[in-house]
Amino acid sequence: MGSQAERRVLGFDEWFGEVERRKPEKLFVKIKGVKDVMYGEVYNYEPWFMDGRTEVLGYLPTQSRPQMDMIHERVSKLGYVIDGFGEYGNEVIVHYRREHEGSRIYRFEVSDNCPRCGWRVTMAYVVASSEDEAKTLLENDVWLCGKCMADLIVDDGFILKRGDEHG
Repeated sequence: MGSQAERRVLGFDEWFGEVERRKPEKLFVKIKGVKDVMYGEVYNYEPWFMDGRTEVLGYLPTQSRPQMDMIHERVSKLGYVIDGFGEYGNEVIVHYRREHEGSRIYRFEVSDNCPRCGWRVTMAYVVASSEDEAKTLLENDVWLCGKCMADLIVDDGFILKRGDEHG
């Protein structure tokens, strides 16, 4: 984030309200982790998006790891999908983009553990708008096994529609 950007810091629920109202093309969630012997893993979450020259940050106090699932669920319900990950020092930055019409599920053969449930699988499923995008997401471990993909479809209330090429 450039030093020229104005910063607005909102409470977490207010931030989600701004996302819902403004519908920015991209969202980011910065996760900074520390390990505490007495309490286990503790993470700081800092969600943000840019609106013109204003950086709109959401304030969420330090939480335990399950808080990330809540953030992801709420961001997904607003119509965003994971676009990738980045790292900066000991911080991981999750990139979200607004889901567009035309996304589909791609299937790839793998011999790896599902990033969500950890089961060893031979097929990976990726939601993307093109095969190139799907391959990039697969290479960056943004994929699910069949069970987790089915759970995502059911839990997020996806409406499936057969593509035109299938009649």
